Amino acid sequence: MWQWVRHGARLGDGPPVTAGLVRTVADEQLAGLRRRNGRDYDLGRYSEARALFEQVALADRFVEFLTIPVYAHLA
Repeated sequence: MWQWVRHGARLGDGPPVTAGLVRTVADEQLAGLRRRNGRDYDLGRYSEARALFEQVALADRFVEFLTIPVYAHLA
C-alpha cells in the first residue's frame, strides 16, 4: 500500500489510491467482520490490527516487514 499511495497508483477502475481510500477500505472490511462475527468481534484485536496496518501502509518510510512493528505489541 505504501508504494501505491506514495507513487500515485490508480485502481483498475480509475480512482487514485490515497490514504483516505486505504482508511475507507479498512472501515468497510472491519464492518464486514463485525457483521459476520457479532459479539465475538469484541474479543478480537481488530482495532489494534487496523492501527498497525495503517502505520505500515501509510508511513513516510517503507517498513520491510509488517512483523517489525508488530513485535512491540506481542510482548
